[in-house]
Amino acid sequence: MKRLLLILTLVSIACGQTVSMAPTLTPAPTPSLALRITPLTAPEVIALPAPAVRTSSVTALRTVYIRPDPSTRNEPVGWLDHGDEIRIFDCDGSWRRVEGGWVYGRYLDAACPN
Repeated sequence: MKRLLLILTLVSIACGQTVSMAPTLTPAPTPSLALRITPLTAPEVIALPAPAVRTSSVTALRTVYIRPDPSTRNEPVGWLDHGDEIRIFDCDGSWRRVEGGWVYGRYLDAACPN
């Protein structure tokens, strides 16, 4: 057996090929998978009613700035003149969220809607 291996090795070197006594493993063929694709239909869209937002209209008691957030840290984004009416949507302490930003509640004629 060793002589046969030696002869095969010498012949393969002379021919420029390599010989290996390790068994050659060939992978098993992969079975093809037939996929069946079923098209999906679009889900039915159900219109829901808009959630009720409690608002109230208030009047500015004096000229007051509208701020981008409930604080005086940022520059005003607008203002209300004395007597202007506006709707309140939310409250944060003494601040009221109105159309366009926040107003300090002390300068409005009504409290927050509850």
